[in-house]
Order: sequence, then C-alpha cells, then structure tokens
Amino acid sequence: MKIHNAAIVIPNFNGEKFIMETIRLLTVGFPKIDIIAVDDASTDNSVVLLKSNGIKVLQRAVNGGFAASVNTGLQHLHSNGVDFALVCNSDLVPSAEECANICKSFDDLFEDPAVGVIGFIERNDFKPQSRDVSDISGFLFWIKIDIVKVVGYLDERFYMYGEETDYFRRVVAKGYKIVQSGIQISHAAEKSGKSKIMNSWYAIRNCLFLEIKNDRPKEALKKSAALLLIMFGLRGDKDDPSTKRIRRPGFVIGPLMLAGAIFWNIYQVLKMSTKQENR
Repeated sequence: MKIHNAAIVIPNFNGEKFIMETIRLLTVGFPKIDIIAVDDASTDNSVVLLKSNGIKVLQRAVNGGFAASVNTGLQHLHSNGVDFALVCNSDLVPSAEECANICKSFDDLFEDPAVGVIGFIERNDFKPQSRDVSDISGFLFWIKIDIVKVVGYLDERFYMYGEETDYFRRVVAKGYKIVQSGIQISHAAEKSGKSKIMNSWYAIRNCLFLEIKNDRPKEALKKSAALLLIMFGLRGDKDDPSTKRIRRPGFVIGPLMLAGAIFWNIYQVLKMSTKQENR
C-alpha cells in the first residue's frame, strides 16, 4: 500500500519565523503530497509568507486554537474527497529519515482497515516514552478522514492541549484502532501559541476538563492533587515537556491557576447541565 489521496494539514498561528522551515522539510520528505496551512487569525506576516511560497492557506477569521484549526483542515479535506490527513504542528523539524519512516508507517499500518489513527513519539532532549495507544500525542498523526463521519470533529472548548486525547478516546469508543508507531520525530515544541504561561493555563485547565466532560469528578479530583504535587516538584519527570509546562508558573501562580481551572470546569458543568435541561 502506497500513500494515496492524502494531504498534510498544518495549523498556523504567528509561525512566520519557523513554519516555512517545517514546510520545506515536509516538501522534501513528501514531494507528492499537498500541504495545506490553516491560519488561526495570525497577526504576523506568516500568511503572506505562506502564500508567496505557493502554499494553500485556509484563513480563519478568529483564533479558535489548535482544535478549531485542525477541524477547519479536516472539514476542507472531507468536502474535497481526500481520504487521509497527516496533521502536524508547525514547528516540526523532521529529517529525511524521519519522513521516510512516516511514509512507511502509512504503508504498513493502514493495511489494516480497522486502523483509523497512527501516532508518533516526540524526539526531544529527554528520553522518549511511548504512550498508551488511546492517548497518543497530537503533535503529529495520520488520520483516516472517514472517521469524522462517525466520530465528528475535535472539541473546540479545549482550545489547545488535551483535545487530541479527548478525540482519540472517542475514536477508540467507536471501534477504530489507534496504533502507536513508536517512530520518533524531531519537534521544537511550543514555538507557536500566545505565550508559554497561557500554554500552562490551558494544560492545567484541560487536564481536569478531560474528566469533567466525561462525568468523572473523582478522576478530576485525583488529577487536581497530582497537579499540585507536580507544581511543588514532588511528582513528574523534570525533563518531560508536560511536567515543565505545569511547573512553569511557579509555586504561587501555579496553585492559583489550578484554582481558576477548577472554577472554570465547574462553570462548564453548569453550562452542560443547563443544556440538558433545555432539551
């Protein structure tokens, strides 16, 4: 099986300084695959840069976050009859060998018609760790477009962080297989986004929302306690990007963010309850 009827989707927000390098590397690695950038209301010159280099750009009027950008890309591919998408962050730096491995994963793993998503592992300065197949990283993944007909799209309430975990859980619940390829891909994480402190806020908030939206309050309480332990350096791998993200706000701001996240999630519960009552 060779890659066919596929496209690459790259969400972009103010990626002027790095997105073209990612696209250059992907173009070399995937010379016969269309690349589509989804711009999330960038305020820099990245859209002009992308268009001047012949890249198709889908422009969103407002910044809805990673989930909304991916949804826009998948909707476009779905409406245009594309069968597969490689969704990737705008700050990947894949080598030629890594691109070849990504291609091979398509050829090997989509032979099984039950496979809907193929995941990869970030190659960073820390030792890469494989994740459970239903909890793969969203920085890079193959997805079969037919899935959206059954599962729908990513939950845009997450904005960023956690949306892929939520989505992949839904994919598995609908009977599709998710395969962790185990292939390591180079990723210069967190170059995009509004600010690193805001990234920490979304990570903390959405860690709880993953459980709240699925009516698992006890798990949300356990995660709240775990987040506090991570913030105070009592839990977590200090070299892991997720741990760094949680600890970044510090001993004072971090717990305040957690308190804000708890109140935000309570508000979401009230909203969901009101919607159910109005049905």
